[in-house]
Amino acid sequence: MSPSAGHAATYYVSQTGSDSNSCSLAADQFTARRTIRAGISCLVAGDTLVVKEGTYNEALNNPFSNTGTSWNNKITVKSESPGAVVVKPANADDAMRFDASSQKYIEFDGIKIDAVNVSVYGVRIWGQAHHIRFRNSAILNAANQGVSILKDGGASPDFNEFIKVEVAYTAWNRTCTGSSDGAKDGYCHGFYVSGSNNLLDGILLHHNNGYGVQFYPQGNRGNTIRNSVSHSNKGTGIASLGNDNKVINNVVYNNDGGGLLITESNCLVYNNTVYNNSGGWGGMNLQGSGHKIKNNIFFQNGVSGASLDSTNLNGTNPQFVDANNGNFRLQAGSPAIDRGSVLPESNTAIDGTPRPQGAAPDIGAYEFGGSGADIIAPDPPQNVKVLQ
Repeated sequence: MSPSAGHAATYYVSQTGSDSNSCSLAADQFTARRTIRAGISCLVAGDTLVVKEGTYNEALNNPFSNTGTSWNNKITVKSESPGAVVVKPANADDAMRFDASSQKYIEFDGIKIDAVNVSVYGVRIWGQAHHIRFRNSAILNAANQGVSILKDGGASPDFNEFIKVEVAYTAWNRTCTGSSDGAKDGYCHGFYVSGSNNLLDGILLHHNNGYGVQFYPQGNRGNTIRNSVSHSNKGTGIASLGNDNKVINNVVYNNDGGGLLITESNCLVYNNTVYNNSGGWGGMNLQGSGHKIKNNIFFQNGVSGASLDSTNLNGTNPQFVDANNGNFRLQAGSPAIDRGSVLPESNTAIDGTPRPQGAAPDIGAYEFGGSGADIIAPDPPQNVKVLQ
C-alpha cells in the first residue's frame, strides 16, 4: 500500500512488527513495520518514523523514495528513546548511503550507527544528496571514513548538518581500508568533507585513525565546525583546507598529528582551546591568506606560519581547571579571562554561556563564570568502543 496522503503522519517500526503490515497499519505502534527501510517507504514530506528500541541489522542505501521539501517540511526518522536504536548492518559497503537527488531534507534523530561490519563508510553523503541532518547520534567503528561528504560527478552535497554527534573509532585497531575514492585510501578520518556550507555543531571526535575532521580543498567553502571536541586522534584534530570556513569554540587536545591545520583563504579561527597536540606542527599550522585568528588558547603545543596578536594566548599557562581529565574551563585568575575581542560569530561559549560574562570576552572555548553544561563532555581515552 502506498504512503498516506495526509500531512504530518507518524509511522512506527518495531522489532516485534512485520513488514507485511500496510502503511495504514504502521501508523499504529502496535501494528508497526519490522525494518527501518520498510517504515521509510511510508513517508512523505512532513512525516515522522518512530523507531522503537533495538539493534537493526540493515544498511540504508538511498532508502527514501519521497523527499522533504524544506527544513520546515522535512522527513524525520527518530528513536523513540534517545540512543536506544542502533543501526548495525551485518555486511555492507556503508551503513547509510545518500547519493541520489531524492535524498534531501531528511533528519535522523537519536539513531546510533555501529559500522563495525561495513567495509567503507559509516555515513556516505555524495553528489546530488543534500540537506541531510543527523542529531543526537553516534557513528562508530567505520573502516574508511566515519562520515564522507564528497562531490561526485560535478554535483556537490551541500548544506548537511551534524548536531550533537559522536564520531569515533574509525579504523581504530583495524586496517584503514580503501574505497572507490582512491586518492583518499589510507586516510581514515572522522569526517571527510568536500561539499560546501555544511555544519558540524556539538561534535565529539576521538580515536579516529586519521584526522578528527578534514574540510578538503576540492572547491569547498563555507563549512563550519563549532562547539566541538576533537581529541586522541592519530592525525590532526581539525583540518580546514578550504575557503571561508569557520572553526569556532572547539577544544582540540592530545592529537598525534597536530591540533589545527588551516589553509587556503579567509577562514575564521575564533575561541578555540588547543592543548598538548604532538607531531607535525603541534598546536596550529597556518597557510594561505586572509585568515582571522582571534581569542584562541595554544598551550603545550607550538604554532607555525602565524604571528598571533594579543587576543590569543600562546604558550602562557591558561590555568585550566583539570586538563588531565578533559576539563578546560578557566580557573579564577586565569590570564585568559577578559582578554579577548568581541566577535559576533562567537557570542556564546562552547557550553552556551553568553559572552562576555565580564568586561570583555575570555580567550578560549569557555567563558569564566558560565554554568552551562558541556554540549558533549570530552570522553576519557579508551581502547575500543563497539556497540552491541
